[in-house]
Amino acid sequence: MNDLHMGRYSGIWWRLLLDVTALIMLVFIVTGLWLVVPQKKRRGTLFRVAAAGTGVLAAGYWIALLP
Repeated sequence: MNDLHMGRYSGIWWRLLLDVTALIMLVFIVTGLWLVVPQKKRRGTLFRVAAAGTGVLAAGYWIALLP
């Protein structure tokens, strides 16, 4: 399952699907941040929540990579 997730030993179509999915997620992230910037009242809170989510994700990756 991990090999399939990473695109190892799979065909070109599966790798293309993974790349397109990653690009779509990146577009969602950028447009979400773009929609937050004009909201002056909520901007600070929303950026703190985004930073907390990024921190939790980074901590999860760090913990997963520990031997």
